[in-house]
Amino acid sequence: LEPGCTYRAMAEHWGRASAALRTREVGSYHAMLASVATGQSIGVMPQSVLDILPSQPEVKTFPLGLADTLLIRRKDDRSTALQAFLDLLKAGAHPTPPARPHA
Repeated sequence: LEPGCTYRAMAEHWGRASAALRTREVGSYHAMLASVATGQSIGVMPQSVLDILPSQPEVKTFPLGLADTLLIRRKDDRSTALQAFLDLLKAGAHPTPPARPHA
């Protein structure tokens, strides 16, 4: 994926820790999943992306940890939608994503 992608950076970080790991650039998460499903590589991607890709019974997942996720907005945004979202955060709302069993 593109340089600067959080998940690419995570994979490259681990790749530097072992001579047996090499980074292979792919153009999309679809291509990454296909490469993994055919046994050509392993990959790092967000669970939310894997959830929307076609199911691959050959693929097994392993949780690696959390990546920082940021809310981004225009500097001058004062919308009611933004305020409502900030109010949820201040109230401690943390929606739980739907569970997906690890293959």
